[in-house]
Amino acid sequence: MNPPSPAIDSIAPLDDVAGELAWSPDGNEIAIIEIEPGDGTYITRLFIITAATGARRLLAEVAGAGSGLWHSANLFSVCWLPGGQKLVFNAIMPGPAGSVARSSLHVINADGTGLTRLTTREDAFDHNVSCAG
Repeated sequence: MNPPSPAIDSIAPLDDVAGELAWSPDGNEIAIIEIEPGDGTYITRLFIITAATGARRLLAEVAGAGSGLWHSANLFSVCWLPGGQKLVFNAIMPGPAGSVARSSLHVINADGTGLTRLTTREDAFDHNVSCAG
């Protein structure tokens, strides 16, 4: 893995956003998952940051709902599949009003195409993804 560049040193998380990050296998990019809570809603955003420049691009956005708490480590995660062409992440998914938050796994190509939900159960809380090489 490459050491962080000065551009990366300037990246700071938002106060009201929980997040997780993963370096690409080649060390040139960082995937960041951010989960922003709202009033009974959540928005999960997956960004890619270029390590050399700090340029940031939105890869995916998934909206969800639920009343469960979403503030602890290990409840959200992202990883690069071997080869660096796909990423796996979890996102809060819609549920009935007042329901506990649900989470589903998703896979997406590194270029932002092909967003696919992997979780099949509607009431699942899938999280803690790992992409071993």
